[in-house]
Amino acid sequence: MSRTTPHLCAEPSCRVILDDGPGRCPEHRGTPRSGTPGYGAAWRRARDPYIAEHPDCEICGRPAVDVHHRDGRHPSAPGANAQSNLQSLCRSCHRRETEHTKQARRATV
Repeated sequence: MSRTTPHLCAEPSCRVILDDGPGRCPEHRGTPRSGTPGYGAAWRRARDPYIAEHPDCEICGRPAVDVHHRDGRHPSAPGANAQSNLQSLCRSCHRRETEHTKQARRATV
């Protein structure tokens, strides 16, 4: 029987202890890492104040943990981080909206 050493979630400032080895807790799995192209300082400057002003999911009302680009543009695209293009979402609504965006992109290709 192998044993793993408990680790903290790799998300900065998250204090969740993981018993199944290093990585991210269920809340932070699938979130872009700071090294993901386009999700750097400029994105954080747009995201952080937006989610502070809109702390609840704009679809279901639960606490928001993600900020979604309504039109699906990458954060480095011109105008993508405009306040009118952002939407605070809970994790499940963000996954659903992201999947809708991906399906719409595939349908137009």
